[in-house]
Amino acid sequence: MGLPTGFKTAQLTAANNILKVPRVIGLSKTLKYLDIDFKQYAKLWKNLSCPVSIYDLCLVKHPSQLLKEEIAIIKSYCVDGRFLCWPLISVYHQIKKDKAAYFSSGTFYKYVRLLKLERLKALSRRKNHQIGLRALKPFEIIHADATLLRLKDNTRAFTYLVQDNFSGAILSFRFSLEHGAQHCFENLRFVHEHFLSPSGIAQCSLITDDGSENHGDALQIHHRLPITRNSTSNSPKDDCPVKFHDRSRQ
Repeated sequence: MGLPTGFKTAQLTAANNILKVPRVIGLSKTLKYLDIDFKQYAKLWKNLSCPVSIYDLCLVKHPSQLLKEEIAIIKSYCVDGRFLCWPLISVYHQIKKDKAAYFSSGTFYKYVRLLKLERLKALSRRKNHQIGLRALKPFEIIHADATLLRLKDNTRAFTYLVQDNFSGAILSFRFSLEHGAQHCFENLRFVHEHFLSPSGIAQCSLITDDGSENHGDALQIHHRLPITRNSTSNSPKDDCPVKFHDRSRQ
């Protein structure tokens, strides 16, 4: 009679014991004395687990698996306090940089998942976008800025704009081949005559940067118009909360 079907642990124990005997008396005599045919022996051998394999597969028959030492290296790097907040791909490249082991990034990800190594979630790397200045009504805050343009013949041209913060509407604009404060002053005077005065605006805040177009003649606007000038940056590349081109309002 053959070995009765039992628990998997009992089968694996029997298979391990059988493997030790053939080294002394041979496989045929071992199977004969144990009353086991070769099919039963092959089935036990097939289900035999490997203690050093994470897949429970024999390393001799399945040589594409990582070695025990390589798995230990992955564990040590992933639980190292220095790399707990690192992205996994950075940990992988650190292993390669230290020449500790050599395997592909896909294999590294697979073994980290199989080992169920817990990682600390890094803080969000997304920029904390601030909310810019927001007016509560039209003509409460206006922006003035100048932009340099390069034409096809490499000529420098300048665009002068005045924009309302509340609606995002362009109140006045001018094009010129010269860079000067006079164009900014004329824009602001146009806005005052055609928008501020007809609307009965008693006070208006002007947001500008520190460009040269906002100095000189443009400073006369403080004495002639009810506009309070605040010097800051209109560039969306800066960290200033004021954004001249508000795309959400276009």
